[in-house]
Amino acid sequence: MAGRQRAELLRSTVRFARVLFSAHSASVFLHRPDSETLVLEATSEQYADSILGIEMPSSQGIAGWVFQTGESIIADELDTAPQFSRDVAEKTGYLPRCILATPLETDGVVFGVVEVLDPTTPIVDSMQTLELLQELSRQCCSSLAALNVLNDDMVGSRFSLERLLQHVKYLSSLEDPAAQDFLRALESATDAYVRR
Repeated sequence: MAGRQRAELLRSTVRFARVLFSAHSASVFLHRPDSETLVLEATSEQYADSILGIEMPSSQGIAGWVFQTGESIIADELDTAPQFSRDVAEKTGYLPRCILATPLETDGVVFGVVEVLDPTTPIVDSMQTLELLQELSRQCCSSLAALNVLNDDMVGSRFSLERLLQHVKYLSSLEDPAAQDFLRALESATDAYVRR
């Protein structure tokens, strides 16, 4: 049950991120310690079935940089961005013009990265944009913790859904199916936590 809920949580997170930023796609990469790679675990990409499971070195590309540094980034001039790796991007079959990325982390321990490719929502305030993406990441981490995917001592179990909703209402209607899917996944994870 937890495995299915975990997969749905990741899928709904990327769907919601894509809609929230009116983006081409969004993805979640999770770190695989035994091989020091980042694995594409969920994506809203049209050809998701053909690219899921793609691995890349955890030190390469925008995702690798975010994983290594634990810092969020807006890279909107990829031709000159030193963190960008064309080879890594080509593995997914899509070369973006702009990438938003933030770490999935617990108490400073990064275990994955959320990326949003080519958002069309105007980035008027870069700090506000990153804050919104970071809040989405925190919700994903908290929900994964509730599903026992991560150890309790690694992830705080306090949910801040109200803060996320405030941001969501600013950029997106909650009537959107992707937003509803994401909220249902959060509610499912919350219920799992309460029942423990």
